[in-house]
Amino acid sequence: MNDVVLESWFPTIVGYAFNPYHDKIEQDLVDHCKQISSSVKSGGNEWISNQTYNTSDGKHDLFVDEKFSFLNKWITSQVNQYAMQLGIKQTLKPHCSWFNIYKRNDFQEFHVHTGLTISTIYFLRGGPESAKVYFKSPRNDMFYIEYDKLDKNSFGTVFYKVQPGKLLIFTSDVHHSVEKHNSDEERITLSHNFIQERS
Repeated sequence: MNDVVLESWFPTIVGYAFNPYHDKIEQDLVDHCKQISSSVKSGGNEWISNQTYNTSDGKHDLFVDEKFSFLNKWITSQVNQYAMQLGIKQTLKPHCSWFNIYKRNDFQEFHVHTGLTISTIYFLRGGPESAKVYFKSPRNDMFYIEYDKLDKNSFGTVFYKVQPGKLLIFTSDVHHSVEKHNSDEERITLSHNFIQERS
């Protein structure tokens, strides 16, 4: 009798990279985000988590903010590496970017970035108790199997802890969320989104 051969198809691939210059830019960008939040109204009014401050919906696009230009270039270079490793056809064009400030009890429900190609989450500030980012398997929620041991082939969700300077990269169709933030320390993240130019 032949042994069963397993092949892996339809994977969800999350990339990550660490910014070697993060310590030099963190405080300046945190101060800049806080200054913006004092004068710019929050976006995301249609979200369930509409109390979490963010500059989405065009409230403040980091791609056109000179303060973020160095970081934007680094993030773009990492996204291009991710795309190259996955064989994603170039060119990827910066589309929109915003920042999020999580205070105690803030969260973000599961969502995707409709119409975009690649998205990122950059941890600008946060501590070990900061709310984690969760990614959800594309498998149908109504389909349930019990496993003796969970691994990367059977997890329904996976999370990443906040590590300032860490960049997460994923295709924009992947469902992701942020659990409730149970810390008094502010958690600040940046979201960058790219769209594939069609040939």
